[in-house]
Amino acid sequence: MEQVKHNNVTFSDDCLKDFTKELLDNGFRIIASQASDSFPKVSYVHFSIDGKIGYAEAYYFGGMNLSTVCKPSRDTGTGSSHKREFSPTVRDALDCLNIRYGDQYKDLDDYLKNETILTKYEIIP
Repeated sequence: MEQVKHNNVTFSDDCLKDFTKELLDNGFRIIASQASDSFPKVSYVHFSIDGKIGYAEAYYFGGMNLSTVCKPSRDTGTGSSHKREFSPTVRDALDCLNIRYGDQYKDLDDYLKNETILTKYEIIP
């Protein structure tokens, strides 16, 4: 998987940019989807530490949303909203990752091998 330095990524929102930097500084892995003509800026990422996976997206009217991530199913979808429309911290990310919802992936690599629709890259410090 391609790796891109944080300062070379174009984010859609400063809150998301600052949040991902804070997560990287605290040992998290950050995964984003490749930009396209339709979506030239990163507006969401998956974050992971200790094998647990979460999802963060910039909210249209400011702030961010955090969600859990689980294997897709009819009962649980692909995750559950944790917090909406706020400026998250590392503590919020850890709280989100500790929610067990649906059938969990073994770790980030398990998620990535099953997520084949979009080309992903890892954001590094």
